Amino acid sequence: MNDEQITLVQDSFEKVRPIATTAAELFYGRLFELDPSTKPLFTGDMKEQGRKLMDTLEIVAKGLSVPEVILPAVKQLAQRHVGYGVKDEHYTTVGEALIWTLEQGLGEDFTPDVREAWTEAYTYFADVMKEASHEVGSDPVIITLQAQVKAQNAQLKAQQQQIKSTNQLVKEIHELQTMIHQTIILSQNGSQNRGSWWSRLFRRSPNNGVAAPIDQVKT
Repeated sequence: MNDEQITLVQDSFEKVRPIATTAAELFYGRLFELDPSTKPLFTGDMKEQGRKLMDTLEIVAKGLSVPEVILPAVKQLAQRHVGYGVKDEHYTTVGEALIWTLEQGLGEDFTPDVREAWTEAYTYFADVMKEASHEVGSDPVIITLQAQVKAQNAQLKAQQQQIKSTNQLVKEIHELQTMIHQTIILSQNGSQNRGSWWSRLFRRSPNNGVAAPIDQVKT
């Protein structure tokens, strides 16, 4: 990257900063749309995850002027991501989601030169991160972390299934209660109608007080 491209990235990010929360939501929405398999990689609070994303982008944008300062941290980040299940192909999807998000957020300010500058910046750091992730190899710490993340994902999936089953049960109970309520109302209405018909059929006799059919009562 040349100095002009670095300036374009840094200046354009300053325009994104005021809409950081919205930009993060756009990014993850687009990422999950492009590759739904990435969604299980994010098990925490997405608002907090969005804040971390924008903080990272800010550090990267500023660090373009002194890449040697931030590269160690970028490599460590990539190695941690291996433990979360991030693979090489995910970097491509993330890059697409990032460029799309910037285009939505910057509008007319996302010129072809700005697009190229951001593409160059992302490609540079993505290549560094992929290379760093390959250096992890069979590190026992990373393997343990991967196992923990896998277990957490399985637990989260089970909890989601349990919630889904509970919601279905609540729905069925509500439907049953509604059915019972309607049956009671129909039964009460039927009893009232029968009582009204029976009272019209029989009236009390004025002579002996004994109920008599309507056609036998003198008027």
